[in-house]
Amino acid sequence: MESNHIPVLIKEVVDYLHIKKQGRYIDATLGGGGHTRAICEQGARVLAMDWDKEALETARQHLLSCLPAQASPDVVFAHSNFAKITEVAKEHNFVPVDGVLFDLGISSTQLGSARGFSFTQSNLLDMRMNPQAQGVTAADLLNSLREDQLNELFSQTVPKNVAGTIARAIVRARELKKFEETRDLVAVIDRVQAGRKRSISPLALIFLALRIAVNRELENLKEGLKGAVEILGKRGRLVVISFHSGEDSIIKNFFKEQEAMDNLKILTKKPIRPSQAEIAANPRAKSAKLRIAERI
Repeated sequence: MESNHIPVLIKEVVDYLHIKKQGRYIDATLGGGGHTRAICEQGARVLAMDWDKEALETARQHLLSCLPAQASPDVVFAHSNFAKITEVAKEHNFVPVDGVLFDLGISSTQLGSARGFSFTQSNLLDMRMNPQAQGVTAADLLNSLREDQLNELFSQTVPKNVAGTIARAIVRARELKKFEETRDLVAVIDRVQAGRKRSISPLALIFLALRIAVNRELENLKEGLKGAVEILGKRGRLVVISFHSGEDSIIKNFFKEQEAMDNLKILTKKPIRPSQAEIAANPRAKSAKLRIAERI
């Protein structure tokens, strides 16, 4: 099975993880599997985690088909949220670890799924990473939250005046018809934005805000970072790629707090950004920020 997922900042990830042969590394967000493949090709062992069972299985099949036979036993797959990284690592006898990677972007596999992550396709407004374990969908939020709650949710990713306008339009629209599919939300946002000149369409950012809320991504990130520090061995590396300011702020502040407690040493005073060449080859890399810290 081929994968069209392009891993972001892959050279930088491999370099900063300081991969050792037969070292233990956790890819806490397997996604399309590109980073895990690169780590395995350096002769290391990987515990590959993903909360999305569909994405995990797709990546597993792809990796087992493209990795050398001698390397495939060095990959262990775990269907779990990275908020439980400590529990999963101990369950698989994978502690201490030499490095942990979080790539917080959504993979091409997920964007192409029928769960409503992409506004370019017409699917149900679901957005749950793990439908078997989660109840609330994006449609549930759009149909039940008050206008002020929707405003607060959208303000995480778009300017407050835009968030307020869209929240108000959603409340009015659902009085006539409940939100069910992505095209329902796209139609409302398109109407609100008609004739307005903006450098960036709010569509992607509104979808991002909903995905974050449905999956409690910021809360889970905080738990995952704490857990990663607990299982890192001395001089183990914590490598995190974020794609929006809310995530990056959490990572930046966490690193500072851990450095003040003498748990981590920050190796990137400013985040590493993709080169223009990488952005040209993979436009989705444009907003990526990479931060690295080392266990003391």
